[in-house]
Amino acid sequence: MKNRFLHTISFAIVFFAISLWNACTYEKGKPIAPVTSDACDTAVYKYSGVISDIIQTNCAIQGCHDGSTGLGGVTLTSYEEVKAKVDDNRLVARMIDGSGGFMPPSGKLPDTTLAKVQQWITEGTCP
Repeated sequence: MKNRFLHTISFAIVFFAISLWNACTYEKGKPIAPVTSDACDTAVYKYSGVISDIIQTNCAIQGCHDGSTGLGGVTLTSYEEVKAKVDDNRLVARMIDGSGGFMPPSGKLPDTTLAKVQQWITEGTCP
């Protein structure tokens, strides 16, 4: 009887350990799930509103990243172009962190403006 009890307890411990191990694994290289429209429904900032205005007013202007100039080969005239720069971390490095010499003609953007862009990125870059 005592042996059967020990086997049952041992089995339970092993089963629990295996279950815990499987629940805690991390699959390298597994892509992050895309932002769903549900997530965008609750987003504070969307590209089509505030963020587009910030980019169009400060970045996609003549002499910088507009359709005809494309400074450094970069244009920021559409959501897809801006999202691509978020995905490769260049927008954060240049605009938010300030590395790489980002400086719009009007000077450094106000921290409140940069906070809106950062929040948009944090929320998943909703269109």
